Amino acid sequence: MARPRKEGMEYFPHDTDASGDEKIDAMRALFGNNGYAFYFILCERIYRTSVAELDVSKPVLLLPLIKKLLVSKEQFEEMLVAAFELNLFSRSDYEQRGVITSSGIKKRFDDVNQMRNRWRKSKEKAPQQEVFHEENDAEKHEENAEETRESKVKESKEIYIAHFDKFWSIYPNKKGKAAALKKWISYKDTIDIEKVLEGTFAYIEYCKATERTYKDGSTFVNNKSWEDDWTIPANRRYRHTEKNVVQIDFKPSEEERRYVAQAFAKQGNGLPAAYNE
Repeated sequence: MARPRKEGMEYFPHDTDASGDEKIDAMRALFGNNGYAFYFILCERIYRTSVAELDVSKPVLLLPLIKKLLVSKEQFEEMLVAAFELNLFSRSDYEQRGVITSSGIKKRFDDVNQMRNRWRKSKEKAPQQEVFHEENDAEKHEENAEETRESKVKESKEIYIAHFDKFWSIYPNKKGKAAALKKWISYKDTIDIEKVLEGTFAYIEYCKATERTYKDGSTFVNNKSWEDDWTIPANRRYRHTEKNVVQIDFKPSEEERRYVAQAFAKQGNGLPAAYNE
């Protein structure tokens, strides 16, 4: 069975000092780590296509992308305008054709395609090689493969760190950052940043509702606590003291009814509707 022809790129250059680039620095200064993630996630999507262009001309194409970036439509548009002004992406291509790309991205993409086409032509002209040529080619291929693996490891580590920064920016208890980052990187591709953020937000809401102390950041990461069930118990959807009652919409238990009745009796106020049902 013939091997499928590759159209897009499986990976693209991501220098280890990319975060120090002036344009990337500007995005981070304006939007924090969201700006950094915005640019590189868009690059991943662009290089994956067969023409090095990301079509966002229709809402059905744009909205899933915005959801993937975990930002609002307004934030996305604000970051995109900034990227245009910094010449990270082409404003004219976006306004005229509804695609996200740039001349630099196109050039790198074309260079890869030219190399790929030259390799394909060489394989078509010489399908059979002498043994010593095969051994030599295999040796070179192994060396190139090793370099490629090392390059991919470096690029992956940068992405892991960017995702960790996004998580760490929202987590309340910042204790143990170094240990948390080390453990995070060890998880490698098993981490889905969207699920991590979703589980983290659920945990934060759970702690607020149940008045729990947040775990140390390192403990939360070490235990992959974002995977746990943080459903708020029905009887904890009200929080109250003798001085105040905050309504959040729940059905109180009988014990809570008695407690709140006593608190309101002292203040001379009537009970909230939920306690009269």
